[in-house]
Amino acid sequence: METPTGGKAAIYTDSKATTDSLKNHAVHRILIEKIRNNIRQLTMQNWTINFGWAKEHVGNEGNEAADKLAKQAAKQDENLNFAFDRIPIANTNHEN
Repeated sequence: METPTGGKAAIYTDSKATTDSLKNHAVHRILIEKIRNNIRQLTMQNWTINFGWAKEHVGNEGNEAADKLAKQAAKQDENLNFAFDRIPIANTNHEN
């Protein structure tokens, strides 16, 4: 099966920590590195990927819909094993 190559994509997130981490090449967290690897692979296929930050809870219809879907998915998957008693280091004032 042949896959199309090339294109443009814009990805928006309300996670400022994510956009800041992607810009900071000193950050090597697993999820950030996975995103970077995916971007590299797409770039090699002539894709242009742009990231943007969307302010949360300001009535942005797309952001509100994404939040609602994420909450629904989390509630539906009872096998999720998250620890909510720890704050990720990305959300602290810790310097990298």
